[in-house]
Amino acid sequence: MSVTENDASIKFSELERTIFNFAHEMARTLLAETLEELSYKLHMQLDSARYENKGTRETSVHTLFGTVTYKRHVYYDHEIQGEDGKSKCVYPLDETLEMTVFQTYTEAVVETVLKRCTETSFRKAAAAVSEMTGLSVSHATAWNMFQAFGRSLSHHDRNLVEKDQQNELDGPKAVPVLFEEADGIYVPTQKRGRKEKTKEHKEIRLAVTYEGWKQQGNSGSHVLVNKHFVAGIEDSDEFNKLRAASIFQRYDMANVQFHALNGDGAMWIRIGHEGRKSIYQLDPFHWRREVLRATASKKEAAAVATMLSTGQFEQAMGRINELKYECGGEAHRVKALEELEVYLTTLRSGLQKWNKRDGQPIPEAPTGLTYRTMGTMEHHICDVLGLRMKGRKMSWSLDGARHMAKALACSMNGELSSMVGCMMAGKVTQEMAAEVTRTVDETRKRVLKRVPKVFEAHSGGWPFEKSSMTLSRRAIRDIFHIKNFTALTYH
Repeated sequence: MSVTENDASIKFSELERTIFNFAHEMARTLLAETLEELSYKLHMQLDSARYENKGTRETSVHTLFGTVTYKRHVYYDHEIQGEDGKSKCVYPLDETLEMTVFQTYTEAVVETVLKRCTETSFRKAAAAVSEMTGLSVSHATAWNMFQAFGRSLSHHDRNLVEKDQQNELDGPKAVPVLFEEADGIYVPTQKRGRKEKTKEHKEIRLAVTYEGWKQQGNSGSHVLVNKHFVAGIEDSDEFNKLRAASIFQRYDMANVQFHALNGDGAMWIRIGHEGRKSIYQLDPFHWRREVLRATASKKEAAAVATMLSTGQFEQAMGRINELKYECGGEAHRVKALEELEVYLTTLRSGLQKWNKRDGQPIPEAPTGLTYRTMGTMEHHICDVLGLRMKGRKMSWSLDGARHMAKALACSMNGELSSMVGCMMAGKVTQEMAAEVTRTVDETRKRVLKRVPKVFEAHSGGWPFEKSSMTLSRRAIRDIFHIKNFTALTYH
């Protein structure tokens, strides 16, 4: 069907928005009447000798389809006294459904807001949620939700570390080789969060564990299996405790044959990683970058890197020493090469790939997995932390950076929904599940009956269609071809 300027029509987007708003209105009505019906059924079941009915009270709850206002019964419980010595005021519906919501926002709304906040700024997240739901969420509300969630994650991590310190963590899973990588990223801090001797940037630490690689289709690319991230702004001691606790929570380390760690050489990454099962690998990207910076020649850097990766350490050191004389005695070049010698000598044991070392047999990978070269941390730093926390003139308070880092790791682990569920209530007990389902169905039928019926318009054909055609009839039909039917008026 063609649409012209003379047609009395609406845009498809307007039609879509109209139906969208209508569906939200129907959902709000359905939820309000369902809650009121449940409240009445509970009212009929209560012991009138214990509970004194004080009528109904109106309240509101913010949902994905808008603010729902409803009434539920309130009682005085004569068997329980409040702090003032009077009978406690109770709401049976709230207690039955465990509707302790976050400032009257439901769990689904909070989860949606938090997910958006991990992807974009608080202001844009609030605007997006407001656009796609029937709510009006401000950026301050989104910020408050996120900080509360971040505090909950910090509390969860502290409890996890305490359990590990008391030897209460015993992971169920054993794997031949457990892989771990760690690195950090610096973010600018806000002025009000700085002290006199505090740097203007703060390091956020990130660690990831995984069990190996799995080929993705026939493309030849591989993905990491069972990735799990841990992030924080804590000092190295506290963060390493969190790393260890996270591992012991999920893995039976007594039956893990090797624990391979990849890092850039920072001391905080290597602390505590010693022992028969431990393999430390210096991150290939980082040590190759240091070689390139010091030699200042791609050709020389490639030659030195080849020697180091093939175990020809002495030859590589000899070549670096020769470069000191070949550079013409430039002080800054000589200093860079000397620092490179110290760097490589200190971390010599980690230069070779973790699975290419003499006298260290590596077990076979489990079915469906392969073992490859480690060195994916820069990619993870970018995807998990960098895209959200770097650039765009952003600066962070210490608490804000801590909360964002932990929330980003939680989201990448696929645990955001479960963590929100732990932080909030809003559950339906098993005894009430059947009753709630039945009430929802009854209310839905009752609400739909009140929807005004819409009669479909019948369309007819052109005048004199399927009739014998005369000159006068042809002239009348030609008029309809010249103008739209709605434009025809009597003069």
